[in-house]
Amino acid sequence: MSWSPKIQGNTGENMEHHWGSEAFKIDYKDKIVLDLGAGNGESTEYFLFKGAKKVIAVEGYFEFFKTLFKNVETILGEKVVPIQIMIKDPEDIESLILEYKPDIIKSDIEGAEIHILKMKNEIWNLVQDYIIEFHANYGFVNPKVMYEKCVETGFITVVDSPTFNNVIHITKGERTNV
Repeated sequence: MSWSPKIQGNTGENMEHHWGSEAFKIDYKDKIVLDLGAGNGESTEYFLFKGAKKVIAVEGYFEFFKTLFKNVETILGEKVVPIQIMIKDPEDIESLILEYKPDIIKSDIEGAEIHILKMKNEIWNLVQDYIIEFHANYGFVNPKVMYEKCVETGFITVVDSPTFNNVIHITKGERTNV
């Protein structure tokens, strides 16, 4: 069954190419997804289509959040928890992880992704998979910082996005041949 979105996106991203389970070999079925940078809910809708049990949809920009909240009420439903917060430090993400216990974190937070890499290792390790879009135009994330985090925590970079070279998948799991 192909995906036909109901939500008009504000990013113009193709969700399957950008966050796709095929591209990253991630199974969203029955998982809790922490969707950092949920926008109007277009990525949230995609994760639900792929079988997510629950999506914690976090959006910092109030105008996007208003539309996200409306979309949760009218389209997305009770499997979505909308949260309006601007990610300003690692503790913002850590508190979301501790409260909602996600299996997967998707991050598209316009330069604030450095806060993911600065989280405490013991909290970082509570999540199985990270899909992170790095935004060089908002502040460069040194690849060495990402590599060091993976070494410290036993995670690996599975694959860079075949479509977007600034999206990566980091996992606790085994390396796959993609």
